[in-house]
Amino acid sequence: MKLMVVLHVCVIQLVKQCHAMLEAGRVYCQTSKSFVNGLRELGHQCSGEKTMEECLDKFSKKLSIILVAQEEVIETTQKTVKTKLQNFVKEDVRRFKDVRKEFERGSECLEGAGEERSGPSRETS
Repeated sequence: MKLMVVLHVCVIQLVKQCHAMLEAGRVYCQTSKSFVNGLRELGHQCSGEKTMEECLDKFSKKLSIILVAQEEVIETTQKTVKTKLQNFVKEDVRRFKDVRKEFERGSECLEGAGEERSGPSRETS
């Protein structure tokens, strides 16, 4: 029983850490989008300097592509982790409980057999 509690606590901590990691990734992406928008605005302010405007425009477009890919990675990671954890809880924990029950039954049988053997010995006359 104690092992199940420890396992449960560990899974909860892992889920919280994963959630925090994914949330930090989302915040990073949102902040990066603001940065890209700032680059675009700066490019528009440099309308007299054609090279600077084109350079900032290209750079902001490339960064936007990278951010879209990062957002996809974050979403895919979240879905994958969620699926894997659900499978773990449904299948692996259930199997663990079943194996534990079998082990406990086996232990009880061994204890019973040990008690029978350690009982009063029969004297042969």
